[in-house]
Amino acid sequence: MDLNFLQSLSIPAQTKIVMLIMDGLGGLPREPGGKTELETARTPNLDALAKVSALGLSQPAGPGITVGSGPGHLALFGYDPIENEIGRGALEVLGVDFDLLPGDVAARGNFCTIDENGIVTDRRAGRISSEAGQPLIEILETIHVEGAVFFVRLIKEHRLAFVIRSADIDADFSDIDPLKNGLPYLPARGHDPRSEKTARLVNQFVELARLALKDQRPANMILLRGFACLPKLPTFGELYGLRAASIAVNGMYRGVSRLAGMDVLPIDGVTLDDQLDVLERVWQSYDFFYIHVKKPTRSVKRAISTARCLPSKKSTVASRVSWRWNRTWSLSAATIPRRPYWAGTPGILCRF
Repeated sequence: MDLNFLQSLSIPAQTKIVMLIMDGLGGLPREPGGKTELETARTPNLDALAKVSALGLSQPAGPGITVGSGPGHLALFGYDPIENEIGRGALEVLGVDFDLLPGDVAARGNFCTIDENGIVTDRRAGRISSEAGQPLIEILETIHVEGAVFFVRLIKEHRLAFVIRSADIDADFSDIDPLKNGLPYLPARGHDPRSEKTARLVNQFVELARLALKDQRPANMILLRGFACLPKLPTFGELYGLRAASIAVNGMYRGVSRLAGMDVLPIDGVTLDDQLDVLERVWQSYDFFYIHVKKPTRSVKRAISTARCLPSKKSTVASRVSWRWNRTWSLSAATIPRRPYWAGTPGILCRF
């Protein structure tokens, strides 16, 4: 989509828009003829909303193209994810409120466990707690490599954000993370002088990190992937003339909304109720509200790992969303919603 064309179509309005994304709630029956999670859930309020809504499906990048969370959200916000490519590393760094500058190279990372031969035995170091991860971040912050400045921030638990700042560097080089247990961690490899320089600096940092963490357990190493630089995009406000707010808990979704120029609001908690409390509190201050609910996806991952019933977990989330949505916003003739779909993720776009 031509962004200049979109900008030319925007006109002032007195209405407000809420985009509610229920990440991972879409699904298929576990058995032929069975019910999906949404069919299993008791959702009278969402059902009532659907009856007065325009319903449909969206293809964020075109037929047959499956996009990741970052590009998918850019498409939901009206940006072309093919023309405006952005790596996951930059999104993760933006999500921890880091001031990423043009020319910086960012990456997402994990604390991991390696053996004496450098073989990765646990890519997530037993999913250590955030309380255990923060002292390890402080160790990494003491590392110095000549010719570059490094920044490391804890995202949550075993996950971290990584930034290298130097002159004439580039993100076009290979990852450190082998993506599987039982394999050695990999050296970064560049493809031209700038990326080779960056890869060399990153490899030096990673080797020093290994030495600094060698006596720690279970997290005695880091893995890095998704190296990316900051793209330049027109802001959501510039495109649509809207004052936009992001009410998201997870770093990546906070990052992609910050990239779009939204105000990323603080949340006192991690639940849907906490997010909707923020929505109620700032209702008069913004025109557009992006709310991302991660719990459906977490329920799926947890259910898969423990072989529990998927529909019961995700339908509980759907029922909760349905109840709180009706409690907060009663349906009225002034509500003109539509529900787009993206990569199995149901969403609601309401105009008030």
